[in-house]
Amino acid sequence: MALHVRRASLIVAFVTMIMAPTLPASSAVTTTGYWRFDEGVANTVASGVGSVLDSSGSGDDGTPSGGPIYRTDVPPTGAGNALSLQYDGLDDQVAFASVFPFHQPGDAMLDFWLRYTGDHHQSAFWSRFGGEDRDRFNIFVNGNGTFGFDYRSPTGVLHKLVGEANKGIPIPFDTWTHLVITRAGTHYSLYLNGGLVATGDDASPDLPTFVGWTISGNDDRFQGLIDEVRFSGAGSISSKDVDVGVFHLLAVGVGVEDRDDR
Repeated sequence: MALHVRRASLIVAFVTMIMAPTLPASSAVTTTGYWRFDEGVANTVASGVGSVLDSSGSGDDGTPSGGPIYRTDVPPTGAGNALSLQYDGLDDQVAFASVFPFHQPGDAMLDFWLRYTGDHHQSAFWSRFGGEDRDRFNIFVNGNGTFGFDYRSPTGVLHKLVGEANKGIPIPFDTWTHLVITRAGTHYSLYLNGGLVATGDDASPDLPTFVGWTISGNDDRFQGLIDEVRFSGAGSISSKDVDVGVFHLLAVGVGVEDRDDR
């Protein structure tokens, strides 16, 4: 079947059948965690143990602290996305008691929407509890508005992947941006709004082992909004299995309202 997407000045065609705003049906990738933040009430504080719901069916519900607020300001993902979660950059956080997927060997993918409003170094995802800087992944926005990620081994050795210090990938300030991080073997790729923008290779992996992770880091709290956080894994994360450009089109609702499946 051929899919034809009708948008002003945008025509995308590819050979596969897409039934919903998820990964292509032919992909070996499966969703292992998905947080949409639609369980709340607009302009109210997220609170309560396990109140941030995992809609993937894995039961990995999160516990907010500090008072993140549900907002109707959401990315352009089409119908069905009602709320995002806003963090104040001071003490807001959502904690999960599970293993961060990138801590486990094998292929994995994280995609999410981010709208940062702070001008300080801030962690969007911090894969341990507490501020001790070891045995963790850090997915961050630098103070100069660039994006990157790295990890430290259980003994504290830094593994630089993408965007060390202030040398990351520029992302727009106060603008919803779709980011996808994939790992295939030891090779990491970063996609911004569907386009490949950076890669990094972890030549000698020594992955973290800590159990537990947070949205919004411990010492460098995130300031802004985050929405539609999704982990995927299994199969092979590679260009032949995951067309991230197509995945982005699906994430913004193209192929849902405007598709022509034949």
